[in-house]
Amino acid sequence: MTPIAIKKYLAEKKMATLHEITTHFRMETNAITPMLELLTRKGVIIKHVAQSGCSKGCCHCEHGTTQIYETCAP
Repeated sequence: MTPIAIKKYLAEKKMATLHEITTHFRMETNAITPMLELLTRKGVIIKHVAQSGCSKGCCHCEHGTTQIYETCAP
């Protein structure tokens, strides 16, 4: 698996979460992250970080973040 494969995958999907990418390529997060960081540094993709939670407003749920990667327009 190469950064080019990730680039092609995101070009087809336009946008994908880190979980979707790792599932598609059947790889661990720690193996895919350096390639995503490389593509981000080169300006090929954009990384977005979204806050996640239950949205009930009770403040008892554990909040996390979701990493979303988007292909840059050519």
